[in-house]
Amino acid sequence: MGVLGNKRNRVILIVCVAAVAVFLILGAVMGLFTKRIDVNATRESEGGAGSGAAVQQPGADPGVLPGMPEGYKLTREQVQQKKAIAEGVLPAFGVMRAGADYVDGEFLFSAADDAEAELIVAAYDGELLSFDYGFGVGKLRDGSLFTLGDLLEASADTGNNLPPIELNIIMKPF
Repeated sequence: MGVLGNKRNRVILIVCVAAVAVFLILGAVMGLFTKRIDVNATRESEGGAGSGAAVQQPGADPGVLPGMPEGYKLTREQVQQKKAIAEGVLPAFGVMRAGADYVDGEFLFSAADDAEAELIVAAYDGELLSFDYGFGVGKLRDGSLFTLGDLLEASADTGNNLPPIELNIIMKPF
């Protein structure tokens, strides 16, 4: 009897395939946006201290995400995805542990093609790790002034037109 001959292994495989399918469907509704996001201003308006910008990139403002090029518009589904991130992912992020629950510094997103994937990671001051079948994995650029929390906060903000991103969750067998 092979590995899949065991009923428990088949059930685990079906659950994993279903989880991936749900993830792919959710990713398909994520899209593209525009606008520069001032993370420091958002934190200060919420009573936070803002991040201390230690290094400034040539021609860039410290504490400001590069954002998407002008002309990108949010779809209704993208706004819903951003609201879901604000209501579900952000509260959970506070209790999650990097390296145990999610891959530290990495984020997931969807895009139509390689060029769009590059635009999205650049908008989040990141670099592209991989892109296949409409899904991409990005990571914070070395030396970035931002944290993964900063990116999630900007992603969840429906007042901007950045594409929604998700954590790269570490799946654990049960």
